[in-house]
Amino acid sequence: MVVRLGEITITDALGRTLVGTDVHLFNKIREKYNEFRRQGLHNLFYRPSGIHYVRFGVQAHAQQVDIYETPDALPPSTEVQDGRYHYHECPLTVFPPMPSRTFLQYYRGHAPDCASRSNLFCTRLPKKLGSSMQSSGAGIDDLSFGWGVHISEGPNKAVLSGLAAVLILFSFFVSVVYDIVAHGKESGFAIGQWIVAAGTAIMGAAYFHLADQ
Repeated sequence: MVVRLGEITITDALGRTLVGTDVHLFNKIREKYNEFRRQGLHNLFYRPSGIHYVRFGVQAHAQQVDIYETPDALPPSTEVQDGRYHYHECPLTVFPPMPSRTFLQYYRGHAPDCASRSNLFCTRLPKKLGSSMQSSGAGIDDLSFGWGVHISEGPNKAVLSGLAAVLILFSFFVSVVYDIVAHGKESGFAIGQWIVAAGTAIMGAAYFHLADQ
């Protein structure tokens, strides 16, 4: 599993708000996620499936990001009181700041109540104040810690089901054609079974290979 750090600027150097609504925030999240997302077959087999609130470490020199605490890590009250992080309300009376299912609904743009002026989750999600995590530890051996939201990926069930259906239909077509041409019904459907078995094995191998990257 590869972890990448995607930072979104909420306010500029003059204190002006750049992202003030939930709609705007999730537009930025989608843009940043797609910017760092791996290309090719990985996007075919995988999609965002959930989130975790994590404490992570950044080694800026090596551009290395690792997760140290999960799944329910939030900045402690002292971080908010000292002005290094912000989220409302602190401490939270109800956890999490935003449920995983709701996060995915907003991410995919399917939330009917996601009004353009609503900033409910924009304020509840933890945000770092001050300098970027990329610049807070410049030395070779410096390790900077922070808190954030980790988007996890899972199998794209719709695509996998569609590929399986296409494979079965293709094997049936080959079996029928072979039966008509060669007049060998048993041989035709044996070939169809081999196509299904081989195709399933290939898709499985590709899926697990991508999961290890």
